[in-house]
Amino acid sequence: MAAWYKVLLSLEDRLPITGSSGFKYSFKSSDGVVRQESGVLENANSDNPSSSVSGSFSYIGPDGNAFSVGYVADKDGFRPQGAHIPAKK
Repeated sequence: MAAWYKVLLSLEDRLPITGSSGFKYSFKSSDGVVRQESGVLENANSDNPSSSVSGSFSYIGPDGNAFSVGYVADKDGFRPQGAHIPAKK
């Protein structure tokens, strides 16, 4: 059985370097996926360095509906937010 593959084109991408302690990037693809993310290294010169990342992505689901997710990931874990994601109790 032959497999069909969807070819995706990158419509836009950016990857500016924000210094040795951080990053930031974004992209948009032809299937409607949009993503952006940035991060920093916190307390780099301490005994307990950590990183903090925040970003968002959106996509069109198989049902044709648009979904968006924002998130933060840091010393307290990964915390996504979106209208379709149940709230943490």
